[in-house]
Amino acid sequence: MLGGRPVIGLTFATALSDHDRADLPGPVCFLTPAQALRTYGVDWATALQGAVQDWCPDSLLVVDATAAPGFAMRAVLSGLKTLYCPEEDPAYRDLRAYADAHGAGVLNHCPTPQDHWTPHVPTRKRKRVAKSDT
Repeated sequence: MLGGRPVIGLTFATALSDHDRADLPGPVCFLTPAQALRTYGVDWATALQGAVQDWCPDSLLVVDATAAPGFAMRAVLSGLKTLYCPEEDPAYRDLRAYADAHGAGVLNHCPTPQDHWTPHVPTRKRKRVAKSDT
């Protein structure tokens, strides 16, 4: 829990559409995986934040910047609001000062997700048989 909100791991915005907000007790805190910012980049993080806000304006996205504090600084410039970086990370002080100067926040304690939402990927039940031209 973070601020009374359940914490849910989230990587892709498409997973949001598989869930009904009415099934939740209130706003949610979403947490990205540590490698996601480095793998998917700044545009992914800001787009995911926008999707979370569209899905539920009171919900919060926390982007884990552990593996990419440099990307996190660029993401803050792009409007990212909340990051996680451990206090013992050498980049923590600079990231914290940078985030504070741009109206963002940095958590130094990583919330533990109680669940992880992944997108529903449709699968074909039967293989198609290729037709021959003979």
